[in-house]
Amino acid sequence: MLRRSLRGAIAPHQHPIPPLEHTAEDTSHVHVCPPPCPPFPTAPPQAHVTSSSSSDSSLPVLLTCHVWGFYPPDITVLWLHNGDIVSVGDQPPPVVPNGDLTYQTQLTLKATPAHGDTFTCSVLHPALEQPLLVDWGHGLPPALLVKVVVATVVMLLGLGVFAIGLHRYRAPAPVPGST
Repeated sequence: MLRRSLRGAIAPHQHPIPPLEHTAEDTSHVHVCPPPCPPFPTAPPQAHVTSSSSSDSSLPVLLTCHVWGFYPPDITVLWLHNGDIVSVGDQPPPVVPNGDLTYQTQLTLKATPAHGDTFTCSVLHPALEQPLLVDWGHGLPPALLVKVVVATVVMLLGLGVFAIGLHRYRAPAPVPGST
């Protein structure tokens, strides 16, 4: 078996994977991907902004923009403060592969928000026609707020049913013939 290094051995117009060997019974050449290979489909990113903050509003808030599910791995993630680009560092965040052939990354910003400030995570990717913008809002995100409200209502209903049951259990038994 002859081993060759692929580095520098493939011309730009050649496909890097040679056709499989054919046998006397099989006269067709089977390619993993016949040249030229069609481009892989793109997958648009999804994004979510989380924050870790303390109860002291004078301390900075750590905002993290989580971006996942995108292909190809070329992506630009930026923070915007009131519409202006915020510099987060010299190096772009690392892009990490997922197990499903898509990628993920995250970008963190330390900020001290004032009343009326908006912080937006802007994601630029070839699969998107326009940037994906995800705003950070003070307080709970709407989906989590709905879950908290539903859980509170269910808990109050459960307590009400328990109180009624307890009251009926502790109530004295009716005297026979009194009804």
